[in-house]
Amino acid sequence: MSELLQIKGHDISLENSDVWAEKARGKKLVLIDLANCEDMTIKKRRSINVYGFPIGIMSLATYLKRFLSTLEIKLMDFGIEYSSEEELIEIIKNEKPDFIGFRAISANLRILGPLLAEVRKFCPDSLIMVGGPYVSEKNTDEFVDTDADAFFIGEAEASLLEVLKRVLDKKDYSDISGVAINKKEYYVDGKPSLSFWENGFNRI
Repeated sequence: MSELLQIKGHDISLENSDVWAEKARGKKLVLIDLANCEDMTIKKRRSINVYGFPIGIMSLATYLKRFLSTLEIKLMDFGIEYSSEEELIEIIKNEKPDFIGFRAISANLRILGPLLAEVRKFCPDSLIMVGGPYVSEKNTDEFVDTDADAFFIGEAEASLLEVLKRVLDKKDYSDISGVAINKKEYYVDGKPSLSFWENGFNRI
């Protein structure tokens, strides 16, 4: 495993903001909250019926726009922007985003793998990322067979920003704290997650 990168400074400095704005121009990120999206073919009713603001992906979008002002970000919440897996896939297919991020919980266990596989068919070159409680809690090899490229452990605001910057710069991002890379043969973990709350929440 490569040496870990401890992210410092980028979340408290707006230096070169014009440069990053230019690099992000024309790029699109879709953030999807899967919390209430379940496999209804195996059950009669939903185990979760609590609808509210998708605070997690809203926080990510707010943070990213501070540093990548020209990045187009679309937020999608189940029951609002989409009502089924099929509808979600169709929307992603039409959007053709450069980056796709999913927030998943344990109830998404059965649908996550097949959903990522379908998304990959239509977005072969997109960076597909997964975060949320399910990934942060498990952090095991069960994700190796999915079509996701990267998994975010814990709070992802700062680590996601750094990953997007690296990709925009065509640089490797496998050493970033809080990010597990899917190498297909194994799941790279063991890196400390970067605490967003300790690294600039009050600076947004």
